[in-house]
Amino acid sequence: MKKLFILFICAVTSFTMAAESRELSGADSKEVKLEETPLVPQQPTKERPRSATYFLKVFYDDQLNTAEIQHDNLGDADFYILDATGQVVSQTSTYSNTYTVESIDVPSANGTYTLVIDSENVYAFGYIVVE
Repeated sequence: MKKLFILFICAVTSFTMAAESRELSGADSKEVKLEETPLVPQQPTKERPRSATYFLKVFYDDQLNTAEIQHDNLGDADFYILDATGQVVSQTSTYSNTYTVESIDVPSANGTYTLVIDSENVYAFGYIVVE
């Protein structure tokens, strides 16, 4: 019964997050495809390991020149926008163990920019094309 209840809570939570995700990202926003690498502890411990489950979605709004980062359970996280030469042009940091939405400025100059997400639970990056 306990497992059934936990499964039900997980289903309701993911449905709610998906609905919020659709609401928060405007009609002009485009989802940024991310390549994610979940990070796992290098050495197992005798204690029962905690779940490293996380949620991460990014939307780019070309009208506002911002990237909206929707995330949950990232822990300490750094978000960077890099230009074509690898220089940091925008950055922000956060700590999150609950559902949070961060916004980061994207340059308005034409080009391809790399969004890097570096956190305790995942390393991810995606490309934003500004036209």
